[in-house]
Amino acid sequence: MTFSELLEAVRGAYTETLSQAVQQQACHVESALRTADGALTTEGELGLPCRVDAIVQQDGSSLTVDARSRLQFDPVQLQLAGTAVTMVPFTWDWLQLEVQGLGRDRVAHTLQDWFWQGFDAEDQNALAADGLYGVLHFLSDLQPAGEGWRSAVDLGSAPAEALEELLWRLSDAGATQVTLG
Repeated sequence: MTFSELLEAVRGAYTETLSQAVQQQACHVESALRTADGALTTEGELGLPCRVDAIVQQDGSSLTVDARSRLQFDPVQLQLAGTAVTMVPFTWDWLQLEVQGLGRDRVAHTLQDWFWQGFDAEDQNALAADGLYGVLHFLSDLQPAGEGWRSAVDLGSAPAEALEELLWRLSDAGATQVTLG
C-alpha cells in the first residue's frame, strides 16, 4: 500500500461514517459557523473558522460524528525532501499534528494558508457522490511540543491530497520533522 493509499484508507474510515450519518436525516452538511449577518465566525490565536459535521434541519441542533474505528497500521516513516515524516494510527476527524524545526510564526502562517485553502470559505465546493463537500473542519491553536509545535486537526471530508499538500508546504517551509498521529 502506498502512502497516498494509506491516507485514503484512514480518510475513508471516517468519511464513510459521516456520509451515512448525514444521509439518515435532513441536515445541512458540513456547515461553517457564521454570525447572524452571514460572516464566518473565527476564533483563537490563528483566527480560523470552523465547520460542524452537520446541522439537523428539524431542530437546528448540531450533529457530531466521530470515527467509529481507527485503522491500525505499523508506524510509517518517509523522507519528504529535507523533512522526516512519521505517521502512526490516527482518525481523520482528530489528527494530532506535530511540527519541528520551524518557529511558531512560520508554522502558524503555513497552517493558516493551508487551512483557508481547504476550508472553502465561500461554500463553492460541489457536493460529491458521498454527500460531502471535501472540506476541512477545524484547526486548533498551536501548543508547544518539545522542540516544536502541536495542533489538532479535524480534516473533515477533505481529500487525502489535502494532507499530502500540507506535508509539502511544511517541508518547503523548512520543517525538519512532522509527525501525524
